[in-house]
Amino acid sequence: MRNRFVWLLACGIIAVPVGLPAAEDPAVWPRFRGPNGTGVGDAPAVPNGWGEEAIRWRVRVPGVGHSSPVIWHRYLFLTTALDGGRTRMVLAYDAIDGRLLWRRRLSLPPGPKHRKNSHATATPATDGKRVFVVFSSRDDYVLTALDFRGNILWERDLGPFVGQHGSGVSPVVVGDLVILANHQDGASFVIACDVQTGAVRWKTPCAGGKQAASYGTPVLYRTASGNPQLILLSRANGLYALDPRNGRKLWQTAPFPFRVVASPVLVGDAVVATSGSGGQGRYLAVYRIPPEAGQPIGEPLWEQRRRIPYVPTPIYYDGLLFLWNDQGIVSCVDPANWRRLWVVRVPGADGRPTVYTSSPVCVSGRLLCISERGDVAVVAAARTFRLLGHASLGERVIATPAIAHGRLYIRTEEHLLCVGGSTLATRRSPPGN
Repeated sequence: MRNRFVWLLACGIIAVPVGLPAAEDPAVWPRFRGPNGTGVGDAPAVPNGWGEEAIRWRVRVPGVGHSSPVIWHRYLFLTTALDGGRTRMVLAYDAIDGRLLWRRRLSLPPGPKHRKNSHATATPATDGKRVFVVFSSRDDYVLTALDFRGNILWERDLGPFVGQHGSGVSPVVVGDLVILANHQDGASFVIACDVQTGAVRWKTPCAGGKQAASYGTPVLYRTASGNPQLILLSRANGLYALDPRNGRKLWQTAPFPFRVVASPVLVGDAVVATSGSGGQGRYLAVYRIPPEAGQPIGEPLWEQRRRIPYVPTPIYYDGLLFLWNDQGIVSCVDPANWRRLWVVRVPGADGRPTVYTSSPVCVSGRLLCISERGDVAVVAAARTFRLLGHASLGERVIATPAIAHGRLYIRTEEHLLCVGGSTLATRRSPPGN
């Protein structure tokens, strides 16, 4: 009976109530940074350092994009942009052997963007039956739902996107809703659409304004009483929480002093938020999450202004917080007293300093992060620093890796590749499931 329930859940036949994330499945990486944005996955067969022998498959990806792969059993979804952003594309691959299953073209004019941004930066999200993608231009900000065969189910145009660096925030699925944080320089709001029909279930206005465009993807928190809180972060709004069932605002901090690129990170009953400018992290704050609606947020538990990340999102694992900043300075912080246990600059594979824009992931107790020039560094996620290994991909990397099937999936500038492997279930799922 339990196995049948898990199968029905995976196929989307049983709906997951709002606020109750689906059970962890080693063959599922459904959104940016995986289940609830933790960045934590299990792939013990991924080596600490590797060459071509560890790469199971490598396929060329057309166009340019910085979105991360998302995986639901045999399906791996990715987005890209061609013709200078005039054509956007959703790609579906077989996660086991890398075969291209289908591609769907979408037309949208290009808009302004930062030199490190792309016209396909938002990572898709999937609920196991549909995949949700977001693309923007100067006049249109479009959320699209497709089925697992590549058919468009619905589209919703949210209006213009105003932001000098372009868009990039990723959607999230919460129960029967797909939610998008539209933090921009123009009219800003958070919107929740019905996953089946695209109908707007709620829309909550929030602050916008000059340099207000933000890129962090929300995370879901549940209070001790089981009430869900969707926690969001932007420069103009600071940290704040909405009830994902109705969009009602639950609590909010003051605005953040700098631009927000990284996502909020849960550390038990606290949340970590970072902001920065000029390629450097400049402000980090940790807040205790109010247990119920209407209670004040309080003062920060910890604040930092040095050696913190700007673009890479921090990671929490096994009672420790890890900060991997853009210049390769990695810190281990003990949340019991917010004391740094160690701080080390991690060089590239050739020993030279390098820049990190991809966020770290935790692979079976090891921190793994990839620099812009394609250097992979692996560090023990532990109270004592240990550099475990290096690898060199030989290509530029901006996207954050994904973990599923006991494998690591990496999107480089031109390729999608799969590293490692295991004996986890690899049977073919029926098309559309």
